[in-house]
Amino acid sequence: MIDKKSSKFRLQLTAAGNGVSRPTKIERLRPDDRALTSIVLNDYISTVAGDFPRRIQVKAFDDQSTMLMQVDYYIEKLEVNQPIDPSVFAIMNDEAQGVWDSNEKKFIKEKPRNKKPQ
Repeated sequence: MIDKKSSKFRLQLTAAGNGVSRPTKIERLRPDDRALTSIVLNDYISTVAGDFPRRIQVKAFDDQSTMLMQVDYYIEKLEVNQPIDPSVFAIMNDEAQGVWDSNEKKFIKEKPRNKKPQ
């Protein structure tokens, strides 16, 4: 169940030239196989950290399988394992439910836990 809807997933893998399988399509389906969401991944690039798709298409459908939205992404530049300047990418702690410090290996902010009545 996702968003109070019964769902199942279909994953399509395609073998690359080196024999490694890559995900090329991920679908979230209704129990009757009608699509709710679809993600298509292609134009992979190999890096030291693994293979990454450069073209990503996301579609969302309503309960009658009419397309509600389509977003196409194209990654022009991909850098892996590079330091990121905080001015380029930062999520303010007060905007996040939880914050993990990977250097300290601990949460520096945890989302509130639901307390059960006693």
